[in-house]
Amino acid sequence: MLQAHAGGDPCGVAIACGSDLMQIAVAPEHRRRSIASALLGELHRRSADPLRILNVDERAVASLAWLRHSGARPFMQQ
Repeated sequence: MLQAHAGGDPCGVAIACGSDLMQIAVAPEHRRRSIASALLGELHRRSADPLRILNVDERAVASLAWLRHSGARPFMQQ
């Protein structure tokens, strides 16, 4: 688990199990400041294998766009 902080307060979190990204979230008031990108980059750096994002709601248009921009590619949809 990684946490991002702003002014000493937690503002983002990323949870991974090995190379499986289980959760990534940034508080609404801290979004669009590259916090999620920094968390994802740190997970990439720590993982020997490519990261796998296990579940993304297909209705989460902004999240999907960010993931694609970050280099993620879908291989399965629900």
